[in-house]
Amino acid sequence: RAGWLDETGHPAHDLIHDAVLDAMSWQTEATLHGRAAALLEASGAEATEDLVAIGTHLESHLEALRSNGETGSDASHVAEHASDLLTSAGWRMVARGGHDAGTNLLGRAASLRRTFGLPSVEPEIEHALALVESGQMSEARQRLRSIDHDAVEQDPRLRAYAGVVDSALTLYSA
Repeated sequence: RAGWLDETGHPAHDLIHDAVLDAMSWQTEATLHGRAAALLEASGAEATEDLVAIGTHLESHLEALRSNGETGSDASHVAEHASDLLTSAGWRMVARGGHDAGTNLLGRAASLRRTFGLPSVEPEIEHALALVESGQMSEARQRLRSIDHDAVEQDPRLRAYAGVVDSALTLYSA
């Protein structure tokens, strides 16, 4: 063990990590990432960094499934859970001044929802808001334009939320 693993039991170097993953079947990799996420959650992990770690393990789990054609309802449930964790961690990062990291996490959360066919309008709006707050106005404008406007128009709450973000974008861009 000494030298190969760090104090948390993870490979001590990225090359070791990559070699181990390359030697595994995708099913084993997906299972291990799922187990790692479950262990972290079972430990009562609630710190922002823990949520990021769990969400990242779930993303890796989903990527292994998706790259091998496994995109059924089980994968959608995992994607929804990972998205929720990354959204929570993203807003926590933004709240403590980590705008770029938080914005990245919110973008990953929205992307998971899109990839697995889950409702993604609200996470897309949240990502646009975080982009505005981090000063990335052109990216925020692009994100707002890419949102399913038919879905926004059908939901008064989402229409109001998108309107507030659009107003903030206009205000801060002036």
